[in-house]
Amino acid sequence: MSAPTSTLAASVYVLGEGARAKLFGQQAAVGKNVKVNEQWFHIIGVVGQRRAQYQMRQEEENITLQVATTLYQLELARTALDATRVARDLSGKSLEAEERKYQLGAQTIFFVLPAQAQLAQAEDAVLQAEISCQLARAAVDHATGTLLNHYRIQVQNMKS
Repeated sequence: MSAPTSTLAASVYVLGEGARAKLFGQQAAVGKNVKVNEQWFHIIGVVGQRRAQYQMRQEEENITLQVATTLYQLELARTALDATRVARDLSGKSLEAEERKYQLGAQTIFFVLPAQAQLAQAEDAVLQAEISCQLARAAVDHATGTLLNHYRIQVQNMKS
């Protein structure tokens, strides 16, 4: 459908994708004119196209947010790992001090045992922090789409 080119349509119209397909088939509708109830309308857009553009923009923003979030979580995991390593080192030095005091006879074994338990807990915390750091790295790889590349895995399209 086309309007007379001598006069501009006073009203504009946004078609739905279904109406576009019925009226124009495979042709583009934007910029064309259509007559509805004896009035001409200038088509300025198709809802399906704008919705698709909006959805694509929204997906891009979601991906950007996911990557930023996983990078932040990785940084937190690295900081936690550093902190647990420092705590483990301090627990080790504390245990050494308690053992020296015990060897010199200044303290009993009851002071050495809690220091050993504290060191064991600190070692466990370091292991947990290392696991969290690895999980955060995997989350970053997943968010950036590079997870399979690190393991040299390639996905090929299978034809039936």
